Amino acid sequence: YTTTLRINSNDPDEPQVDVPVTMTVVAPDIGVNPLTLTVTLNSGDTTTRTLIINNTGDADLNWGVIEFPTRPWLSEKPVTGTIAPSGSANVVITFTAASSAVGVYTTTLRISSNDPDEPLVNVPVTLIVVAPDIEVNPPAFSIMLYSGDTATETLTINNLGNADLNWGVIEFPTRPWLGEKPVTGTIAPSGSTNVVITFTAAPATVGVYTTTLRINSNDPDEPQVDVPVTLTIHLRIYIPLVTRNY
Repeated sequence: YTTTLRINSNDPDEPQVDVPVTMTVVAPDIGVNPLTLTVTLNSGDTTTRTLIINNTGDADLNWGVIEFPTRPWLSEKPVTGTIAPSGSANVVITFTAASSAVGVYTTTLRISSNDPDEPLVNVPVTLIVVAPDIEVNPPAFSIMLYSGDTATETLTINNLGNADLNWGVIEFPTRPWLGEKPVTGTIAPSGSTNVVITFTAAPATVGVYTTTLRINSNDPDEPQVDVPVTLTIHLRIYIPLVTRNY
């Protein structure tokens, strides 16, 4: 802004003196990047994102950030600051997906500042929590074999969830007459895998034998599935063929 101060006087040779006046008004100018935040997390996981606040003005920018409304799964650091002209500040946004909290969650990061024409900037925030969901079929095995025989069955592991299912199978306790292949794997959402279960009845080991197939996974609400296994071994009896001559 400009004007002139004009001084009039009775000075005979300089009756008028002009004094130019200039006023420069400075102000901060806020910029925020990104303007939205959307994160997808597996249940129980944590991640961070960076929110950048810029000052493209020519005066210090004083700012502060709050959640509106406040959410337990979100945090920010730092939450206030001052940015010099042409400077910037990084705010670390931490997302935490609590176990079993599958769903879509939203809030807004509200950034207030002394920017005269943009004193409030809203950044929508969305957290999508996904999780695997295990299903095992059949729920139990009961096999009958004759001594010396071998048989195979199939254990099917399904993922009914919307995140990768990481699984592993062990015998509890380990038995020499049982085998599994494969014993670990990853199943995509809506996918499945087959585990071949091999039963071996060693000669002369007549009796009833039991163990459990324990399937561990990253399913947050069902991390362990037990499948009871029973093997019954019968003795094979050979009846000799007798030929009589009459």
